[in-house]
Amino acid sequence: MLNLQAHQLTDEGIFIKQEKTGKEQIKSWSPRLRAAIDLARSIQKARSVNRVVANERGTKLSYDAFRHRWNKAKKAAQAKHPEMKFDFTFHDNKGKSISDYEGDKQKFSGHKSHQMVATYDRKTDVVDTH
Repeated sequence: MLNLQAHQLTDEGIFIKQEKTGKEQIKSWSPRLRAAIDLARSIQKARSVNRVVANERGTKLSYDAFRHRWNKAKKAAQAKHPEMKFDFTFHDNKGKSISDYEGDKQKFSGHKSHQMVATYDRKTDVVDTH
């Protein structure tokens, strides 16, 4: 995400190449994905021509700066919703998205093996008892 470049945004969606597997995919646009990208670009003080997520100077946002912003957002969410738990990392979103996906999870995740998908898929299977 921190390396996402503007040229990866296409009419169809976001072109990505998995770092570990080399698998290429286009993550198709959904209203939520489009809104997230629009928000990321709108809050840049110095608009980056190349980067979708940038720091105040329009250059690459460091991991430490991202983590600081992530933790700040979680604290704000916790203050607004004290009844909810926010004890998860940004990376936990990957497991959540794979677990919640109803289609071909291996294709969706871009993982080469079913075993890797199973690592991230945290949804409990409901099995027939008949």
